[in-house]
Amino acid sequence: MNKLEQILFLQKKNNICHYDSLTLKEKQAWSKDLILCAFDEMNLIMHFFNWAHWVPRKAVRIPDLKFQLAALLSCVISLMLVWGMDAEEIFQLYTIRKRKHVKHNKK
Repeated sequence: MNKLEQILFLQKKNNICHYDSLTLKEKQAWSKDLILCAFDEMNLIMHFFNWAHWVPRKAVRIPDLKFQLAALLSCVISLMLVWGMDAEEIFQLYTIRKRKHVKHNKK
């Protein structure tokens, strides 16, 4: 089992969502919640970068930042699981997207 497969396995095992038995309506509801979760995690991540000019500057706490990035990944992985994606499909779609992105950037 590769690292991505391990992450997917752990996310399925340690989550309250029963991904394999969701109806379309349930998938849509879980998706909404997970997207909101991802937005919230991204908001927390933004605060590491001192983006708000009216807030006193702080040093970036890299270990805490990395932990929040992993929390964001957890939301995204759950969203992928809701829609039935496995490691192979994620990798395949990622590589297709990456090739398109590289080709677009060369223009």
